[in-house]
Amino acid sequence: EMAASAESFQKVKMQLMKLAFYSVVGVGQHDLTATQFEGFMIAMGVQREVASRAFRIFDLNRDGTLHVDEFFTIAASGGVPCRPDASEHQRQLEVEAFRLVLHAMLRTAFYKMDVNGDQTLSPDEFADALGPAMISRDDALAAFTQMDTDHN
Repeated sequence: EMAASAESFQKVKMQLMKLAFYSVVGVGQHDLTATQFEGFMIAMGVQREVASRAFRIFDLNRDGTLHVDEFFTIAASGGVPCRPDASEHQRQLEVEAFRLVLHAMLRTAFYKMDVNGDQTLSPDEFADALGPAMISRDDALAAFTQMDTDHN
């Protein structure tokens, strides 16, 4: 069983984030308005209040649009940029909103990668989805093996 290097595993994770973002906004698009973002999240079963909170987390420059670079900045950091004066309860709400966004976007990407529609992702489907990103098939398959926790 092969293991992906930390560097290639990180590259795969970032490509998955790109696939997640573009599976929501569409290839060639680079931003989402608050209304589009909230509409997507609500369609994925997230409450409007949580969707609004999540949008505010990701909209780093506060211009009312979620740009691809803002999404990647937050996703790459792996954490939620909470205000220093935020209460513990506020931090928990923001962390949960962040988790729900990533889950919804990754689920959307998963369904796009699941080419045969069997609701499972085969190693080949995973590697094929990452191929255009110049990630080697071996690195993609090694990362798949690490992420496939139930091995089915």
